[in-house]
Amino acid sequence: MFNEWHALGVSCRAELNLKSTLTAGQSFRWREIGIDQFIGVLADYVIKLRQDDGGVFFSYVPTTSPSLEMLRMLREYFQLDVSLTKLYKEWEGGKCPTPIQTDFGIAAKTIQGLRILKQPPEECLMSFVCSQNNNIKRIAGMVEKLATHYGTLIAKIDGIKYYSFPSCEALARAKEQKLRDLGFGYRAKYIIAASKEVQQNNKTVPNGQWLISLRQANEACNADVVGELTKLTGVGRKVADCVALFSLDRTSLVPVDTHVWQMALRYMDDTWTGNEKSSLTAKRYDSIYNFFVSSFGLYCGWAHSILFAAAIHRKELDLKMPNTDGTGSRKRKKEAPDAGHPRVKIPKKEYNVSPAINSSKKLKTNRNQKPEFSRPLKTEDGKGGEVRVKLKVPTSR
Repeated sequence: MFNEWHALGVSCRAELNLKSTLTAGQSFRWREIGIDQFIGVLADYVIKLRQDDGGVFFSYVPTTSPSLEMLRMLREYFQLDVSLTKLYKEWEGGKCPTPIQTDFGIAAKTIQGLRILKQPPEECLMSFVCSQNNNIKRIAGMVEKLATHYGTLIAKIDGIKYYSFPSCEALARAKEQKLRDLGFGYRAKYIIAASKEVQQNNKTVPNGQWLISLRQANEACNADVVGELTKLTGVGRKVADCVALFSLDRTSLVPVDTHVWQMALRYMDDTWTGNEKSSLTAKRYDSIYNFFVSSFGLYCGWAHSILFAAAIHRKELDLKMPNTDGTGSRKRKKEAPDAGHPRVKIPKKEYNVSPAINSSKKLKTNRNQKPEFSRPLKTEDGKGGEVRVKLKVPTSR
């Protein structure tokens, strides 16, 4: 069925590594079918991807669209207009790297070509609503169930049926009990409620696609976009950050879970974190965001994903990176003064990214300028107030 192969136009693994990118826990519809070979669904197409020394190649069904149109769609999906090798070089910090930049350099030698995808926003939103208290394998299973039961059949290939991801209009008609029977648990009501809310919001924008309008809102600040997303049922700050980073072009957002919090404690001094480090509050979430912006600039969300992958797969990749214990405290053996990475105070750059959480001050900038947060944010369960997370060894994205 996949008879014609077309070049994606990228030959360097440092610019795009399929395995690093498609298994990083940002998209859940790709399946590895061989060495450097993947099959998945994007929009209304089943797509095969393969990578070898000659580059990356794709084939797709149905062949209702010309190959040039599919090439354009895939290049946008992988954001190939962004030079990843240039960003990696900047993130390594040059001649005077900070400790986190030094460790990024270590990770970069093994984890090459990990790009942030530009996903369909509604699929990305529902995927990360499913991600709460979950692991990647189960998230992928849930996303596939939504497609199978509420999407449209695209093709049957080698005995496997492939479905498009359903629209929020289709999911708004779902029955909560059926979703619970399919294993979604408490997430069932979030999926239905958030879908209905998106459906209503679609009626308020000219193009009928509210999430796309958030992507196109060039003058909106990060706080505006995240604030709109967190109005949806079941969407807290981390889920909103994931959706904005992975589908709405918000390159400086850093989704923070307990693992990223533990990793950040390794590098941040008390001027960033405060004296109490046992819980992840909204204020400390903001501090981590500021710290990553100061360390990696306006594409710090991309850099964070590479460090996240390195921390999760540190043992299997044999990365010689420092580790934190499961409580978030920073225990370390005595070292010679020139060994390891002491926690140093990194000067805060003037980004104005973290005003008081309940500040009435409204900061407004272009998304390509200095990002900031200025809104109260709510917890993952939809309730208002401070976000508090007990630190555990994570098993999820």
